[in-house]
Amino acid sequence: MQPRSEKAVVPVAACASMLAWLSPTAAAAQNILVSSAGATAAGGLFGWHLPMLVGVFLAVALVARRAVAGAHDRGPRDCGCSEDPLQIAQSNLELLVAENSAGVLVLDANGAILFGNPSAARLLGIAPERLLGAPFGIPLAPDVHTEIEIAGERGEGGIAELIVSESVWLKEKAYLALLFDITERKASEQRMQQLAFADPLTQLPNRNLFLNRLSHTLRLAQRQRQGFAVVFMDIDRFKLINDTFGHAFGDMLLCEVADRLKGALRASDTVARLGGDEFTAIVYGVDTEEAANVVGAKLRAAMREPMWIEDEEFYINVSIGVALYPLHSENPDALLRYADSAMYDAKRNSEAGLRVYAEGLSVVKMGRMRLRGDQRGA
Repeated sequence: MQPRSEKAVVPVAACASMLAWLSPTAAAAQNILVSSAGATAAGGLFGWHLPMLVGVFLAVALVARRAVAGAHDRGPRDCGCSEDPLQIAQSNLELLVAENSAGVLVLDANGAILFGNPSAARLLGIAPERLLGAPFGIPLAPDVHTEIEIAGERGEGGIAELIVSESVWLKEKAYLALLFDITERKASEQRMQQLAFADPLTQLPNRNLFLNRLSHTLRLAQRQRQGFAVVFMDIDRFKLINDTFGHAFGDMLLCEVADRLKGALRASDTVARLGGDEFTAIVYGVDTEEAANVVGAKLRAAMREPMWIEDEEFYINVSIGVALYPLHSENPDALLRYADSAMYDAKRNSEAGLRVYAEGLSVVKMGRMRLRGDQRGA
């Protein structure tokens, strides 16, 4: 269901019929209210909205019914008011529906709009003269919460939770649809996810997201009987660059490297920054040393091109290590360690700058880790 893109506020005189059930001879609106309570059975994050609205509608209706009964018992002279209590109740309900922030829609069996409050018109962006009879669509699964795109208050677009229940309107099958604007909540969730899984400097996936994708790629490769490469890369003498030109310059350099890595690989490949000047990548479908060398050479060529930072031409060298699944390991942690080991072996050989993992390199890695531990304990 794609809503239309026009803004509006819709008259709400039609909502008076929601109180028609106050009369013993008209039960259409009562059926809508009662049947809508079933929509909460589906649960969902916003399930409390529907019983709240229905509860308010019913409360107003019950108060009105008692007022009507009391007026009949006392007679018109004892009422103390010049207006019919039923009319007062109808006016109050119209105001309640009209000023509610949730969109309220009644749809016929074909999905056309029979009634909508101003919030529904605003969220859908439909002009008042076009709301009634406008196609909304037949819900695929009533009593289930879902999300749809909306026009938004200022036409900037957004997301609404849609709750639909089967009902009756004027003795005909209908649907009661409630719309709740969750645009801000979804944006907040996206920001939180960005903080949790993205590197704040380069906006690449961080270590957590990289490890998650590495595990996912391994499971996918096992099912499809495919291979993939884990690439580990860092910038040669990056500490010296930082100390000489400053951290702001170093940050700009890291962002440029990130952009070049993404540009050199496919959109389906994963490029991540683990921290500092360490970058990693997952390249699906690469499972031989020959193919790994081709990928590594392509990355090094991209990094050898001059970089313009603060209007200055700058050149860097990088060291790259590659480990292959399933050739070198079927364990994600081991693949990352092996790629790291191969990268440090490439760093010692400045002419090559690229190394595919081979047996024996892990000993170098473990020795380096022990040396770091000894230095920290000194």
